[in-house]
Amino acid sequence: MQSQPEQYVDGTRFALRTSTGTHFISYTEVIYCEADGRYTRIHLRTNKCITVARHLKEFEEKLPKDIFFRIHNSYLVNLNFATGLDKSNKNHLIVNNNNKLSVSRRKMKLLMIAIRNRIVYI
Repeated sequence: MQSQPEQYVDGTRFALRTSTGTHFISYTEVIYCEADGRYTRIHLRTNKCITVARHLKEFEEKLPKDIFFRIHNSYLVNLNFATGLDKSNKNHLIVNNNNKLSVSRRKMKLLMIAIRNRIVYI
């Protein structure tokens, strides 16, 4: 019997089963998830990265859509960690660990709407 990739613990956390054990992760700890073939790397605020043998799509389907947004085939981002957009070279979302993540052209407009709904412009 195959285990589920995540199980909600209390509505703010999920469990990840890896080869080293089960990790209980709070949504507030996840900066972004990155696809790597049939694996997904979960990048955390602590600069730790957890790799699990699950497709990114599984995380997109399970994690709350009001917090996590798929910006590219390779990235699912916690919008609470978005710190800016860099359009100078290509479309990139900057997250608070100073990583620049590519945003697909077809997702840029939807990303801008999602960001506008979350922040106040002054």
